Amino acid sequence: MGDVEESPRCLLLLGNINLVVLGVLGVFGYLYYVSVFCVIVPWLSYSVPGITNMGVLTITTGVSLYCFLYCVLLDAGRTPPDYQPDQEGSSVLEVKRKGGAPRFCQKCNQFKPPRCHHCRKCQRCVLRMDHHCPWTNNCIGHANYRAFFIFLIYVNAALMHVVGLLGAHALHMLQTSHANRVLRTGPQGKPVQLGAGWGESLWLWTVLQIAAFMLALPLAIGLLLLFVWHVQLVMANKTTIEYQEGVTASINAAASGVPLAQLHQHPYDLGLYANLVQIFGPNPASWLVPPCAPMPGGLAYPTKWDVPANADDEARRLGLTKLVPGHANYRAFFIFLIYVNAALMHVVGLLGAHALHMLQTSHANRVLRTGPQGKPVQLGAGWGESLWLWTVLQIAAFMLALPLAIGLLLLFVSHVQLVMANKTTIEYQEGVTASINAASSGVPVAQLHQHPYDLGLYANLVQIFGPNPASWLVPPCAPMPGGLAYLTKWDVPANADDEARRLGLTS
Repeated sequence: MGDVEESPRCLLLLGNINLVVLGVLGVFGYLYYVSVFCVIVPWLSYSVPGITNMGVLTITTGVSLYCFLYCVLLDAGRTPPDYQPDQEGSSVLEVKRKGGAPRFCQKCNQFKPPRCHHCRKCQRCVLRMDHHCPWTNNCIGHANYRAFFIFLIYVNAALMHVVGLLGAHALHMLQTSHANRVLRTGPQGKPVQLGAGWGESLWLWTVLQIAAFMLALPLAIGLLLLFVWHVQLVMANKTTIEYQEGVTASINAAASGVPLAQLHQHPYDLGLYANLVQIFGPNPASWLVPPCAPMPGGLAYPTKWDVPANADDEARRLGLTKLVPGHANYRAFFIFLIYVNAALMHVVGLLGAHALHMLQTSHANRVLRTGPQGKPVQLGAGWGESLWLWTVLQIAAFMLALPLAIGLLLLFVSHVQLVMANKTTIEYQEGVTASINAASSGVPVAQLHQHPYDLGLYANLVQIFGPNPASWLVPPCAPMPGGLAYLTKWDVPANADDEARRLGLTS
């Protein structure tokens, strides 16, 4: 097991550079050139908005290009020639579907580590293989998956930026005077004329921008869908192959004595935070930073059934506990619902009131608001003060905020009811379980269907938020202590009246 954390050697695969890879690099260069030299420079010049747009686009394009070349040139992860499966140390042993023997690759003539698969294109086994990408002419696996995911983040940001710039500039060109060949408004607010040369031809620039827009828009949509897909995979700690062949993990888990009820659970799903640590490393501050070396390890992975075998402190140190609302963080979750609902209602109210104000003002005079002195403020003719742009942004924000506000408000009301009864969502759905369990404790039959942890409104709030009501709406600084035992309504008669009143257990 000592070889698990060793970093693999950086093998540059220069042979992976083919016509497809060169074509992708050409698309990078073309979209960046058109966006900067046909849109930003001639439209926004070297003003603050121009420099800002140019800097942001350069960073996102540069990082995505680096990660793309990383996925092209670096190996995705190779199986060591002397690898042997650890059949005794692993709680889950991946085996063949037929026979139950450890997986063995007939083509590579060696055993397969967990989550390893043979790639027919690369003609070798790849550690934690996700898929073979034709655009990189390389596999995406354990060693380069982090770079691939970061590439998806930055390339989507760059493409959306390009589509936004091209679309906004096209609207600006339609609003300006075509007869005067006006392309932009300079820093002093004066129109800038295009020359008569071929390099400054309005038709040439229009063709370049239309071609760039028709290229960038489908790329942005496709890569955004791919990014959403891989976000779902990362949250469950799955690969594309494991998603398609999930039944394999269930059959393999049966060989390790896992209960039958858990056979169809993905063995490598450790919880959201632990899944991110497994894929991107232990330091969250570097998760969005492009990698400089291949991801170490790749021969063994912890499973959800390894957690009970470890101490609680060890599980917490490894981040193997699921990040779901529970005893330690439920107070923070409930306070989040309070404040996020307040913020969303405020946003919806502002946007709705402003929309009504815009409908009441004169559209012909392009009046957007009333200034501090009660005088109408006129919108300019520039892109940054376009009435249509501001309207589209506000409509999009309203359509995003309204369903979020409704959904989170319903969730908040649901949890208010749960808090008042000192129930969890699981206890609400499986309330009959508490009744059956209570029967084994000598509780009277008439009380079997009562929730055992409902101590009364004030005592329920004390149990969940702490003994000090003044701090109930203050965000917590540390996890809630305790969690191993809870008072029930049947504990009250056994205590003295003073003790019950001190604990707030009286109705």
